[in-house]
Amino acid sequence: MTEERWQTLTQKIKNDFSVLDQGEESTDVVGEVVNFIEWEMPGRQMRAEYHTRPRVIDKKTFYSNRIGSGVKEEYVFSEDEKVNFAKFFQRNSSSDDWQEISAAGFV
Repeated sequence: MTEERWQTLTQKIKNDFSVLDQGEESTDVVGEVVNFIEWEMPGRQMRAEYHTRPRVIDKKTFYSNRIGSGVKEEYVFSEDEKVNFAKFFQRNSSSDDWQEISAAGFV
């Protein structure tokens, strides 16, 4: 999903539904930013997230052949390339947490 498509989608949500929350969050991934919008549809609450993060160039694995030793993974990120993707969620009324749904109906 592109930035322009995300802007179009959020504007459509704002025009058609009542927005509960909107903002920006950071995650554990270095340099990742998550823009989100939560809205209410008749009978359910929805959430859309737009993730922007640096592209992974390389993944290095550090391990030992000793029994019981741990494995450490280190990622090398690009400084100029970014990856964008969207995720869509629906609030589960019984457990009150977000459940990821297919994006086929939104994109």
